Amino acid sequence: MGNLARRLVPGHRVPPFETVDLHGEVFDSRALKGRKAILNFYPNAHTRVAKKEAKDFERHTDGFSRLGYDIIGVSSDKPKRVKALVAKHHIGHRMLLDPTAGVRKIFGIPSARSPLAALRAGRKRNTFVVNEHGRLEHVLYDVGGTGHVKRLRKILEGDE
Repeated sequence: MGNLARRLVPGHRVPPFETVDLHGEVFDSRALKGRKAILNFYPNAHTRVAKKEAKDFERHTDGFSRLGYDIIGVSSDKPKRVKALVAKHHIGHRMLLDPTAGVRKIFGIPSARSPLAALRAGRKRNTFVVNEHGRLEHVLYDVGGTGHVKRLRKILEGDE
């Protein structure tokens, strides 16, 4: 698997990590215990797909909230680019920064070391649904950005 950590599966505990959000506030994964959350990894904040997916999550925020889930984005892109995405598209959910891709690695997501690797796997979306016990409820690796949020809602509502 090269630079890839083992892939996670439902039932695993959320791996411990600490990073900062766009406002410089520290986020510690231990804070997830006792609440439900959706961790969505954005590999690049300035792609057409990332913009669409971020806006889709924003449109479905109320629906996810009714189900008890907070949405938390994680981006490996440069902070300046993530800030631009959030500002331009009025993204209200919390965005964590992962400029060294260390959090991606902990979650078993490949980091693209070349443009070819980016095309293969490193730039796909990855989503982890965390339950109130700090365990992974759903693990969705390598999902496409189009239709992903709607499918996730169906999964969490028990329709899929």
